[in-house]
Amino acid sequence: HESYLPKGALLARIGMRGALGGLYTPDAAVIHPGRLVRALAEHVEKLGVKIYEKSRALTIDTNRVQGVNASVRATSIIKATEVFSQQPRTHAPIYSLMVATEPLSDQVWSEIGLAHRESFSEALHLVNYGQRTIDNRLAVGGRGARYLYGSRLQAKHELDHKVHSEIIELVRDWFPILKKSRFTHRWGGAVSIPRDWHPYVLWDKSSGIGRAGGYSGDGVTLSHLAGKTLAHLILERENPITTLPHVNWRNPLWEPEPLRWIGVNGSVLATDLADREEALTRRPSVIARILNSAIRV
Repeated sequence: HESYLPKGALLARIGMRGALGGLYTPDAAVIHPGRLVRALAEHVEKLGVKIYEKSRALTIDTNRVQGVNASVRATSIIKATEVFSQQPRTHAPIYSLMVATEPLSDQVWSEIGLAHRESFSEALHLVNYGQRTIDNRLAVGGRGARYLYGSRLQAKHELDHKVHSEIIELVRDWFPILKKSRFTHRWGGAVSIPRDWHPYVLWDKSSGIGRAGGYSGDGVTLSHLAGKTLAHLILERENPITTLPHVNWRNPLWEPEPLRWIGVNGSVLATDLADREEALTRRPSVIARILNSAIRV
C-alpha cells in the first residue's frame, strides 16, 4: 500500500530540494543484483544443478538447444535472454545509466536523509531512481541515452559522458551539499522495452519451450515473478500467479527501421520536453498525454 506524505513528512525522510510531497510504501527493498545472481547460482549448484557459462546457443527447437560445438536436449527449455535476444522487432534496447558517489559522511547523510535506506524516485516522465548503498554511497540512475539503430547493443554505450553528467547535475540539484562530493562510479546497461511496455511469460507445452521478458527496467522484481510463473506452468501446478495478465501475453512488434529509430529517440526527446513543460506550467503535460496515447498500442 502507499500513503501520501505532505512536504514536511517527505523532507523528514529525504531532504530533496524542491520536493512538494510524495507517496510512501514500506513494501520496498534494495539489493545488490550481482550478489543476488552469484548467491542464486551457488544455491542451485548445491542442489545439483550444473551451470555452463560462455556457451553460445545458436538455435532453439523442440527439446533441443544447438550450440557451437554441441547440442543439449531437454524436456523444458526457457529462453530468458530478454534484451540480449537477437530479435530486433520484439523489443527496443534502451540504456539506463547510473552513477555513485564516494562514501559520504554522517554529516552529509544527516542533510540528505534516507536514514532507513529508503529507495526513491522523482515523479518525472524521464525515469530516475536512487538508493543509499550499504557502504554509504548515494547511487542514482536514469534514462536519456539514445536508442541505437537496428536495436543494436554495444558495450561502449554503457558509458555515456553526456547522460552521466546530466544525472550528476540532477543529483547535485536535489542535494546541494553534494556540490563538492566526488562521483567515483559510472556504469549502465540496456533494458528491454516491448512495443506496448508489457512484460510477458510464454509457455508452450507441446514444444517444451518457454520465454520471459519485457521487463522495461523492472527486471529484478519481474524476473523473479516470471521464474516462479514458469515453474508453476511447467510443473502444471495451479497457482494464482499463472492467471496474471503477463501469462501468454503477446506483444505487438515494433515498427521496422527507420521508423523505430525515429519513434524511440523521438519519444525520449519528447519525454524530456514533457518534464520541462510541467516544470514551467506546474500542470500535467500535454506532450506526455499525446506521447502516452502513441506509445500504448
